[in-house]
Amino acid sequence: MDAKEYPIIALQEPMTTEKNPHFTYCPRNYRRSREVTYGMKVLFLIYDKIPLTNWKVLEANDFVEWLQIHTADETLNIINVYNPPGPANELQISKWPQIKQILEATFSANTLLVGDFNTHHPEWAGIAIRQEPKADHLLRQTTIMGFQLLNEPGATTWSRGRIDSVLDLGFASRRLTPRIMAFKPRRDWSNIQDHFPIEIRIDMQAPYIRKSRAFAL
Repeated sequence: MDAKEYPIIALQEPMTTEKNPHFTYCPRNYRRSREVTYGMKVLFLIYDKIPLTNWKVLEANDFVEWLQIHTADETLNIINVYNPPGPANELQISKWPQIKQILEATFSANTLLVGDFNTHHPEWAGIAIRQEPKADHLLRQTTIMGFQLLNEPGATTWSRGRIDSVLDLGFASRRLTPRIMAFKPRRDWSNIQDHFPIEIRIDMQAPYIRKSRAFAL
């Protein structure tokens, strides 16, 4: 992964173990957004040439993390979510209260909501999928706040054996939506059958990149 081209990675379910509860793999030229703890489900990896003063984690727990990144003249909010699987007849996803609080604070800004939501709806999974009440609630509430679903209906984000599904979703605020250039599941980037990485490209100025000073003696 080229950190210059993809300066921010939003991870769901980073690999940790009881023997190494504060460690998860971090690719070269990236830094973790916060300390790793056993059981955490979300984490950002950030290009290490972006100064620490240009980004901050405003809110975080095991399931939701809110990252704010500053460019020369703009701010981008990224909310990374892992919503645990639950009964199909739930009226709302379990992490909605915290998500709602962050969206209410950022809906008028450049805001991207991404993650593994573990819920099904024809709007993102295709017309053959049965609509779940909690998925309908998520779509309805984000739409009310002016967020646009970014998934192409039926574009698989998870696969295992003969089963394909759409579990990983993206939503952009009204202000950010026209600047989304790509939201594309990349099966070719994965060497296992599970969640596929999703490539997201945004038409806005990249974060300031600190230049290394190299000296020859």
